[in-house]
Amino acid sequence: MSTHNSGTTLSDEMVREHLRALMPPGVTLADKLTATERVQTKGTTMYRTNAMMSRILGVVMLGVGANVDAVGEPVLHDARFGIQLYATLPGPVDGIAYSAGGDFPGGIYAAVSGGLNTIYFISAANTVSSFATGLPYDHFEPAFDPTGAFGGDLYVAAIEDGYGPGDEILRINSVGEVSVFFTSGLYQLDRYGHTLAFPPSGSAFDGYVYVSDSEHGNLNRFDPSGARSGLGSVSSTDDADLEFSHGGAWPDNVYLSDNRRIKRITPGGAGSTLFSWGTEWSAVRSLAFGIGDAFGFDLYAGGETGEILKITSGGMIGLFASGLDDTMIHATEFGDQELFVGTDAGNIYRIYYGPLPSDLNCDGIADVFDIDPFVLAITAPSAYVVMYPDCDLSAGDMNADGFVDIFDIDGFVRCITSGDCSAG
Repeated sequence: MSTHNSGTTLSDEMVREHLRALMPPGVTLADKLTATERVQTKGTTMYRTNAMMSRILGVVMLGVGANVDAVGEPVLHDARFGIQLYATLPGPVDGIAYSAGGDFPGGIYAAVSGGLNTIYFISAANTVSSFATGLPYDHFEPAFDPTGAFGGDLYVAAIEDGYGPGDEILRINSVGEVSVFFTSGLYQLDRYGHTLAFPPSGSAFDGYVYVSDSEHGNLNRFDPSGARSGLGSVSSTDDADLEFSHGGAWPDNVYLSDNRRIKRITPGGAGSTLFSWGTEWSAVRSLAFGIGDAFGFDLYAGGETGEILKITSGGMIGLFASGLDDTMIHATEFGDQELFVGTDAGNIYRIYYGPLPSDLNCDGIADVFDIDPFVLAITAPSAYVVMYPDCDLSAGDMNADGFVDIFDIDGFVRCITSGDCSAG
């Protein structure tokens, strides 16, 4: 990473003057000195918001380093990655679905139980809003139709926590309207549904949406009309999640979590246990396959006490992250080269590769405390490297042009004031 050589010498004051012009009215750069009370935790730094921070930013930020009360002690066991508290929701996070944009705005859609029975939308700028409310039943697993064969909508497996009118698959359109796609009509927990997933386009499983029956170990599939058929069994599973591989060395199978086992079902319906382990590793509840590049094509499994295991196609198991609220992880979902993790404590974490955009002091937060190092990176990059030897100068490349210079100022200010840290 380098700075542009425009032939013009930039002074510290020139950059600061431009920053002043872009900050909200009535706010000075000096305000940042008393803006926030820092709370240091292991592996990352969290902050508590106060009235001064709200006045500086003009908004209450939930992400880009969350301004919330201290939570957990998340630790990553791979130094190439970073972690941030992305959002805090008012109940347990049962599932997460990611949208890259289109009819459904880009961001994550998180299912929250605990009596709230709501799908929340968290935008790329970290704003949180209710998307669909008043859902029936108690536990939910959302997934988007990736091909359009099911109308391109959001589908949710909803199960009754006890004996009730039967489990359902719900269909939610882009404006949050809820309809019933399938209902079991049975008074038996988990008979037809617990977790739900769509296969990737081109998979041998294409054309159906798949729902696991964690009580009986059966795999159910539904065509776009809602007609159900079975596809194999792997015996009774314990709170299973199901996922499809996205390439690499993993065969085109359905993969299910089962306590301390990973099971699979082939396109022909043959089921078997693929991997198992003892108490040296956590029991797992949620699964997500990497989509290449930084995370590879490995399987990432959320554990019952706040761990994430990384499992290779050859059966190698390692600890990728730990201490995520020290509570059960029911939700793992990949976005655009980032892994979102939801916990029973209601927190959603974002795990990313490389430096966090605008985090020039590399404390795990992009906020007004990064102004001084950002100015230094633009005006005196060699001095920045000396003063912040453990940080990555490329965190200041906000327009992704390969340079850190004055053309990144607008993106930097947008990032720390609105939470939108996208390149542009």
